[in-house]
Amino acid sequence: MTRLPDFRLETYFSQWEFTARYHLTASDVQTMTLGELLALAEEEDRTAFENLSLGYTETYGDPALREAIAGM
Repeated sequence: MTRLPDFRLETYFSQWEFTARYHLTASDVQTMTLGELLALAEEEDRTAFENLSLGYTETYGDPALREAIAGM
């Protein structure tokens, strides 16, 4: 089987991405835990997320989400 050459940019990132003091080439934001995110939320939003079910929803989407989108 033919071996593909290393993807040099990915090799570079794998070496330095998590050890560099400043990562000026990132295309994403700094990650945070769900707890850190919820600490920024208001009580109503925090309660909604704490009671959020991650199961399947209706084919056309969650009724509350559809209502919020329609209200925009």
